[in-house]
Amino acid sequence: MARWQRGPGCLPGGSQLLPAKAVPHPFRTGAGAELAVVLSAWVVLALLEFLWLSLDKRPLAWDQAHHFLLSLRYLEALGSPLTWPDIFSVAIKYPYLFHLGLAKLFWFTGVSLRFAAGVNLFWLLVLMLALWLLGRRAFGGWAGVWAAVLCAAAPASVGLDRQVLLEPCLTATIAWTVLALYESQGLSRRGWVLALGALAGWGLLAKWTYPLYVAAPLVLAWWQAKKPGSVGLDKRGLLWALLICLAMALPWYLHSPVTLFK
Repeated sequence: MARWQRGPGCLPGGSQLLPAKAVPHPFRTGAGAELAVVLSAWVVLALLEFLWLSLDKRPLAWDQAHHFLLSLRYLEALGSPLTWPDIFSVAIKYPYLFHLGLAKLFWFTGVSLRFAAGVNLFWLLVLMLALWLLGRRAFGGWAGVWAAVLCAAAPASVGLDRQVLLEPCLTATIAWTVLALYESQGLSRRGWVLALGALAGWGLLAKWTYPLYVAAPLVLAWWQAKKPGSVGLDKRGLLWALLICLAMALPWYLHSPVTLFK
């Protein structure tokens, strides 16, 4: 490839061609330093949360206690491969993504009432990475770092991360869904479309209200795919994404049909 340096040959002085300089991908430029800042911010927030949890001697509120007890039932189901099918029948109101994650944490570290909310640090990291990637892809530079750090340090986020609630899990899944929609470029890129199907399955297993939060971004992506000059929908990819989503979410929803009519 080459580019004009002094214009075409019809102009005085003629044309001079030079090899075109490679333009670095915006995701690779400065990504290491930005990621280091995001991870450092997460470490600081994690240390502060563990300090808070070590000093907080209050009992769990009723809803947090309910989620804690559900996680203990999932921990029992994880005890043997013979009881794994029981995962689908532990609860009929809440899908199992958050509770199963907390149960797995207990399986490695032992059951801890005081530090149960520590599982939200994992979801906080997942959320921060999604916001960082989305911010730098949409606006470039350090916008993603600001988005990740400011959101994670916001009072609402800090408060929720200290409670045994599934909202941090749901929020992280939504953020990655929006990132996948953005990267799919109007639902036209096969890889991201398939990833969207998997994320939709995880989102439905986080909470049944997940579709309400991703409906607007999904409609926007669909509208972009219909605009003149767009690549168009990857219909086969969307079909596979739908199958992936249903394969992940339907086993629990069909086993808990009450949830479908909430």
